[in-house]
Amino acid sequence: MASPWQPSRPPPRFISCHTRGCTTPRSMPSQQPSLQSSRRSSSPVSDTTRSPAISGPLPALPPAPSCSWLQERRSYSADLHRLGLTTVQTCQARYADRMKSMIGDFASPVHSQRRSPVLAPNAVVATSQPLAASAGLEMIRRGGNAVDAAVAAAICLTVVEPCSNGIGSDLVAQVWDEGRVYGLNGTGRSPAAAPPGGVDRNVGWHSVDVPGAPRGWADLHGRFGVLPFEELFVPAVGYAQDGFPLSPLVWQGFSEAATRYRRVLADHYEGWASVFAPDGVPAPGATWRSSRHAETLQAIAENNTESFYDGDLADTIARSARAAGVMLSRDDLARHRSEWVEPLSVHFRGHEVWEMPPNTQGIAVLIALRLLEELEVDDDPSGED
Repeated sequence: MASPWQPSRPPPRFISCHTRGCTTPRSMPSQQPSLQSSRRSSSPVSDTTRSPAISGPLPALPPAPSCSWLQERRSYSADLHRLGLTTVQTCQARYADRMKSMIGDFASPVHSQRRSPVLAPNAVVATSQPLAASAGLEMIRRGGNAVDAAVAAAICLTVVEPCSNGIGSDLVAQVWDEGRVYGLNGTGRSPAAAPPGGVDRNVGWHSVDVPGAPRGWADLHGRFGVLPFEELFVPAVGYAQDGFPLSPLVWQGFSEAATRYRRVLADHYEGWASVFAPDGVPAPGATWRSSRHAETLQAIAENNTESFYDGDLADTIARSARAAGVMLSRDDLARHRSEWVEPLSVHFRGHEVWEMPPNTQGIAVLIALRLLEELEVDDDPSGED
């Protein structure tokens, strides 16, 4: 029997998973064309045996420049600040030159910002929130693969970035496995009863289509995952139950959402606030928790998302939609399916670039790359200076 770290089939080497909405039509099976909402969220994850940016053993890095960083940071007067800034920039330039001689592109202005490149021998998880990235890495430590990590991170984002990502998101994913790219379109359709052009593209109940992310999690895991599906929910449920401290960026999302929803969703604001801000918008650094969020995720995990589309959660969603006068129905939820599709690609400067086909916006990226191919554009737009 294969050990947890050596699954019986070769694990997927790379996955790009985005839980984002699309705005182009996708129709219900045997129904009329419909419009997508514009929900946004994301969670890209990769799993590699070696960072693709470097081949061969990594060289030892040069010693850091001997700059008095603390002294420069404490120079607050105008003259000293200008002098300090010049000194710091000179130090950075010298260090960048030494780095460039050692490891090439990593020393370019694109990579020599506040964050240094992340190198790892076995796996890399990249998300917009560190706690979600940690959830993905936890799946790797438990013997999971890149897909397990991607799904766990996406689920966790619904908790740790609740105003940017939600259980009601959509999902698209690309998986590189055994020399081939697989694409999963997990975007939701608008209600079957919605007439073309009759969907509010901004905010509110009428902008809501069928949430595709939960089914997408299950379908992605069902084809490529190796850990039990319920296990992928453990970090997210834990953060929802026990809470986590809000970073300034997440707090800003809360503040902006509260202001906007109070203005444009006056009739439904209390429903949002009762879940996300029962005691008002939490302060930066405050611990935020949501037991109802944890209960919903637990229910989704226990029966492979069936409760969400054809069970108790589906009944609750349909009942709330009906009370708000929205066309989203129980049948809309029950009919939802993800689709495995063939990704599109173009050859660009020695690389094959893959994107998802419509109804996603990936084709716009490929068109832009083909246009750039015909232009004399420097590989490093920031230039040598």
